[in-house]
Amino acid sequence: MRITLEPYQLMESTSLSLTLTLSPRRGNSCGRFSKIWACFRTFLCELAKLVSIMAKIARARVLRRKATWAERVTWSWLRDRRFNGWKFRRQHPIGPYYIDFFCEEARLAIELDGSGHAFADKLARDREREQFLIRIGIKVLRYANRRLRVEKQTIRDAIFSALHE
Repeated sequence: MRITLEPYQLMESTSLSLTLTLSPRRGNSCGRFSKIWACFRTFLCELAKLVSIMAKIARARVLRRKATWAERVTWSWLRDRRFNGWKFRRQHPIGPYYIDFFCEEARLAIELDGSGHAFADKLARDREREQFLIRIGIKVLRYANRRLRVEKQTIRDAIFSALHE
């Protein structure tokens, strides 16, 4: 028995195609059904993972479109390997969080905080995020947007130093 799902457009540039092939067994229809059901369950699990990944990608795209002025300035330094050849990703999903800027090679995350991060609940969430990233081996640099206005070169130098540690 062969089940084929034609390519199905999930998002703008991603499609899904799956073919399940089962070898028929004579006289054991119950065995065939259980094999079909096992394959179908596997397919559903893989589809759920794919949908979860696609949802994260969609959320990251929205965050990129709604970038703050500080994120735009910082991205102008980091994009296209402009920062001494290091590759950065913008709004990169890691676990349940989205990192403003992330360099996989250096395991470095850069977070820019607006005025809303001064509240106690936001500070607690930021600490929790930072602890999560440190546990998985990612170094975190965190800067307030207002600091970026007056200390651009200092922040660039700190990023450069962190990349070379």
